Amino acid sequence: MGKYFLKRFGQMLVVLFLVTFFVYLLLDLIPGDPVYAILGNKIRPEQYERVYKELGLDKPFLVRYGEWLSGLVQGDFGRSIYYKVPVVELLAKRLPITFFINVIVMTISTSLGIWMGIISAVRRGSKVDNFITVFSNIFACVPGFWIGIILVYFLAVKLQILPTMGFTWPWEDFALSVRQLIMPILVGVLTSLSVMTRQTRSSMLEVVNQDYIRTARAKGMKEKDIIRKHAIRNALIPVITLMGIGIGFIFGGSPIIETVFSIPGMGNLLVSAIGNRDIPVVQACVFIMAAVICMANMAVDIVYGLVDPRIRVK
Repeated sequence: MGKYFLKRFGQMLVVLFLVTFFVYLLLDLIPGDPVYAILGNKIRPEQYERVYKELGLDKPFLVRYGEWLSGLVQGDFGRSIYYKVPVVELLAKRLPITFFINVIVMTISTSLGIWMGIISAVRRGSKVDNFITVFSNIFACVPGFWIGIILVYFLAVKLQILPTMGFTWPWEDFALSVRQLIMPILVGVLTSLSVMTRQTRSSMLEVVNQDYIRTARAKGMKEKDIIRKHAIRNALIPVITLMGIGIGFIFGGSPIIETVFSIPGMGNLLVSAIGNRDIPVVQACVFIMAAVICMANMAVDIVYGLVDPRIRVK
């Protein structure tokens, strides 16, 4: 297991290097001048030259990327071009908000999706199964930002029962925090719940038709014991894979949710940084997202062995 972990860790480092390199390259190839994006077009030539050198744009691309990578190894993401503060300070304020919302969304969507998928598979062909299937197919096709806009229109503008934007920590004002989190969490859950439900249903239907399930029924085991002891555990393997992918899906959807609801999280920071050509901030946000996704996939591989002993033996 130790050698496997080191191998996967090495692969993760290679992936993170390639991601940061190509993102840095793409940002460098974007049309437009970062100096004008920061200061505007009405600046004097000496101002332009001064800021141009401050940003390090007079250096070759590989040199600039090497300096950024060297700082990253030392825990330094650089200094924000737009906010004029270290990137670490920006992330320290915004990253916890994104993690807080995403953990809630992942917990609800995973537990509810698995439960709905099991119910749908066990009651295949019933009205409950048809309702869950239609529900899952609809929200699998609907974009998250559209759901957010519809919720804002009805719940915030028309009915005026929820705030349209903002974020408050629960220990600061619990009632306001809950009201502000309802719509963002609902959007995140609805967009990821459908995929989890459909995959769980498909896995359960495949498992319940296996010979050992029929043998258990022939021996007189109760249906709920068969589902709980045999079917669910064997059906979880593909679901666990989807959970790892779902973490990346939810984390990648943070910019949309946080922009729609004006939440001061890392996703919102990433969107504004792209518009401002704030390369150090964009690089830091992309690196953190890629690291979270890679670590989630590594965790999934480890959980495989805990769920299915056959995988651990291999």
